[in-house]
Amino acid sequence: MQQMTYRQSRKGLLPDSERWIETLDANLPSVQTEKENAQIHSVCQRARTLLDLVDSVGLHPEEILRCVKELRECDNATTMWRRGPNWAFQVKHRSEITQQGPGMNALPEYIQLHPDTWTAYEWNYHRTGRIILHRHLLVCLARLLGSQPAHLDNFSEEVERIRRTSLVIIRNLAEEVLSTVPQSVGDIGHDGKLLTDSTRTTAWRAIGSYFLLWPIKIIKSLDQATREQREAAQEAFERIREYTGMSTYLGELSSI
Repeated sequence: MQQMTYRQSRKGLLPDSERWIETLDANLPSVQTEKENAQIHSVCQRARTLLDLVDSVGLHPEEILRCVKELRECDNATTMWRRGPNWAFQVKHRSEITQQGPGMNALPEYIQLHPDTWTAYEWNYHRTGRIILHRHLLVCLARLLGSQPAHLDNFSEEVERIRRTSLVIIRNLAEEVLSTVPQSVGDIGHDGKLLTDSTRTTAWRAIGSYFLLWPIKIIKSLDQATREQREAAQEAFERIREYTGMSTYLGELSSI
């Protein structure tokens, strides 16, 4: 269901899937997560549709801006999700890791520690869905810059303000995804302690790396990310290829 929710297909959820999700008990945490994922998919689909309309029929600038604002409100609502103790995680600065080991130099400045890699996975797919939404919004906003209607004051200033906000959101979300890499690939445990070959398993690294595959693939080629973020994502992607066996069994075909 996660992959259905977030993949960059131009098709929406199947009607049967939508009806099935609606029948589930929203009081169950797992069901609530799926309902939220479906809503994120819907918002991203609307952003893609808006972009298609801008390209194909040339919507009036005022209409585009109205739609962008509406989608931003939907995105703001998603920030209220993932609340409660089940979604809690710690953030530690690299200096708080008092152990010394070969992995210390590779740690990012800030590290997220989740109860398990599955929780980090759920968070990262939520973040990546939002990144894609704001990337679509930035393309729409780029169409608007320089097209200020004569009767609207401060139109370009408002568009530029929204553009800067979306750019900051994308970079913050990318940084949060990257901060989950050490735990996901088995460099560090949920307790903040460095792991060694004797305290982690190959399967652990493979599963956690697979969970990172899609978010890291998006970030490493994300124009809106910083150069440092893209480089960090590329380094993480090479480790993902190694730990999942992609590089061994697929070779260069896995350099996607």
